[in-house]
Amino acid sequence: MARLLFFTPVSPAPTGQGTAIRAGIALEVLSEEFEVTVVLAGHWSGKPSLQESAWIRTHADACHFVPVPPPMGAAQQLVSQHLSQSRIDGAYVFRLAAAPLALQVVSLLQTPGMFSILDLDDDECTRTEKFIQLREKIGDLATASRERADLERQRKVQRMLLSRFDLCFLAAPEDRDSLAARYPDRRFACLPNVVRIPGNVVRIPGAAPSFSSGGEPDGQSPFALTARRQSRPASLLFLGKLDYLPNEDAVLFFCRSILPLLRTALPDVTIRVAGIDPTQSIRQLSLLPGVTIVGAVADVAPEYERARIMVAPLRAGSGTRIKILEAFSFGLPVVSTTVGAAGLGVVHGVHLLIADTPDEFAAACLRLLEDESLAATLARNAYRWLRETHSLDTVRAILHGIFPAS
Repeated sequence: MARLLFFTPVSPAPTGQGTAIRAGIALEVLSEEFEVTVVLAGHWSGKPSLQESAWIRTHADACHFVPVPPPMGAAQQLVSQHLSQSRIDGAYVFRLAAAPLALQVVSLLQTPGMFSILDLDDDECTRTEKFIQLREKIGDLATASRERADLERQRKVQRMLLSRFDLCFLAAPEDRDSLAARYPDRRFACLPNVVRIPGNVVRIPGAAPSFSSGGEPDGQSPFALTARRQSRPASLLFLGKLDYLPNEDAVLFFCRSILPLLRTALPDVTIRVAGIDPTQSIRQLSLLPGVTIVGAVADVAPEYERARIMVAPLRAGSGTRIKILEAFSFGLPVVSTTVGAAGLGVVHGVHLLIADTPDEFAAACLRLLEDESLAATLARNAYRWLRETHSLDTVRAILHGIFPAS
């Protein structure tokens, strides 16, 4: 069996933050055909917890942690102590942050013909440009100025690193096409974000539970509506890493500009905001009527189960939103901005509702809360679309056999 190195700045995981989920999916699928050694360059998540380490080791031959900044000779030590005993056939590098260490290690291995893949996830330079625009919009001009001054350096680093890899993956077709146009001598491909289908019960708002093997819809009408109205409270959900600028802005935008409009029409509407690292600005939102800041949760399933609607009111970002896919997998209808749904290829009125202004977004949420048939139809369509285009089999079809040595 071919042996791969898997470099990542975040602990791969089956759930949680979107980047951890994407890394986890790639590791899980690659480990089905290759012996994988994980090198965790702890840029973002630090040393993995016991739970994270245990999950990684179920899919990897070994896992080595390299602190950041790496100590002198870290790459040489990693190679001499752990990687020199057998041939390494390829390298899978997750995100640009892990690329410098990965390139040092690969150069030290001196393996002729080693195939290397860089999973960019998104176009970081374009993302930075969008962040700068958002910071300017919300009045954070000092930070915007600093980031704009650093953007040219970031572009140079990106250009240099891209030239060192045989293939680069992007989650969104738009990012793939944009980078391919800017770097026509490089090879780019789309590796979509996907999610696992949870359990074997599909829950659709306003519908009787549908039981099947492995989450497959059963029979001709898997989501047949019941006659009863929804009995759950009108609870909305936002879930994401809460110190990530687009997520922070989205939560502030929703709670300050959209929720008051909703509660005027339907006073019992509430929102739960779940995710790690809530900022002080987000914590202060708990003083507003109808807002609960949950913070970090050990298991996201109960949050999806108790909600009536998932909201994604993002005004900046790049790549594709894994949390929208995850909501689809739990049978939860979604209201998103155009930015939030970008890159997914979903259709307004078929898979979800898309709205951009506060009035439009509030009206879309109200529509789903009052029309259980529409909510169930969107959830059913989204679930089926997810299984067809964003399941683990989608990633398997791309990654299995991608390395020439396999």
